[in-house]
Amino acid sequence: MLMTKRRGLLLVIFVGLGLRILLNTAVESFDFYAFVMWAKYLSTHSISDVFEFLPEGYTPYPPLYYYLLMVLGHLISLLNMWDNTWFTYLIIRTPVFLADVGVCLLIYNLTKKYVSPQAAIPASLFYFLHPVIIYNTSVWGQIDSVVTFLGLFCIAFFIGQHRFKAMFIYTLGVLTKLQILALLPIVGFLSLVSGSWRKLLLYMFILVPVIAAPFVPIVLSKGFTWTWDYFFTIPNWYAYTSVYTYNLWAPFGFIVSDNTKLFNLIEYKYIGILLFWFVALLILQPLFSKKNRFAQALLFAAFLLWYDFSFFATRIHSRYLIYSFGFFAPFITRFPLIGLLLSLLMTANLLLPLQVDVLRPVTELLNKPPVIILFVLFAFGLFILSFSRYRKLINHHA
Repeated sequence: MLMTKRRGLLLVIFVGLGLRILLNTAVESFDFYAFVMWAKYLSTHSISDVFEFLPEGYTPYPPLYYYLLMVLGHLISLLNMWDNTWFTYLIIRTPVFLADVGVCLLIYNLTKKYVSPQAAIPASLFYFLHPVIIYNTSVWGQIDSVVTFLGLFCIAFFIGQHRFKAMFIYTLGVLTKLQILALLPIVGFLSLVSGSWRKLLLYMFILVPVIAAPFVPIVLSKGFTWTWDYFFTIPNWYAYTSVYTYNLWAPFGFIVSDNTKLFNLIEYKYIGILLFWFVALLILQPLFSKKNRFAQALLFAAFLLWYDFSFFATRIHSRYLIYSFGFFAPFITRFPLIGLLLSLLMTANLLLPLQVDVLRPVTELLNKPPVIILFVLFAFGLFILSFSRYRKLINHHA
């Protein structure tokens, strides 16, 4: 039986990787080209140059992933393969492919150990062979799987009572992409309640140089003030209510400034922040009791926080709901309806901004105001359904 399950897992990984590699150069993606361009640029320029000159106008990320792109750029240059598009694309996609494999393996092991051994393969399959995951990775060419991997790895360490490792992995996540701040409520909470305050202060002291290290070359080149001011502007690059996603702010319009004031009183962005943290507290409330901090509860709470972030906050992109898939996957056999509805919503989100001639009638329909309102209500209803299942999960365990 064990050998059969391992073969099943290997088959899932083999098929999933095959599909990803098959799509390596099938579609030209404007967004993926940014990573190719950055890797090539960093093979001849410094990290600080990326932020100062913004080559080809692409908006910046936090610094950590640029170091990886720099290594990949030098590798491609060393092999003299920049003219080989297929090979270049494969090399630059490899960290994301590996992150996807890592998520698949984490899902398998977490599901097998804490949910059900019989659910481990379906859970892995749900994530690794899901069309929206493959599309995001191999067609759109995003690095969101890296964030999902770091976030899931962090929660796995908290489940295993490894607080410092969890905090370290989460720190790497923040330095990679700020979207992982969606998990800040549960990471902060578990960091506070999982051990002594003396150790927590020691861990935070150790993490300070980890946080500072990626910025050192930039500070040495541009100075501390320039670096500090610059990186605090990064969250404002997409200061909009909704970047084509069916969240709470979609009826207010896509690509509308979230600095707009509701009733001339309070800016949308602050309402979004308040709503996110209010809902986050509702999600965390059952975890205040130590007996409720079991593995399934922590995983489902993390899933809900990603959903909370993607639905209630502003500055949300059409694909940000995709981070929740790795955290929900262990529950696919227990809550198949939620998995189906989540997949439908994510597919609609991805279609919403798509500029493909053959799908133009569909995207035009999805952008009509009544359809937007319908999907927003659908998304809210799915959150309520998911939240109710979370409470039942905890009550049943108690």
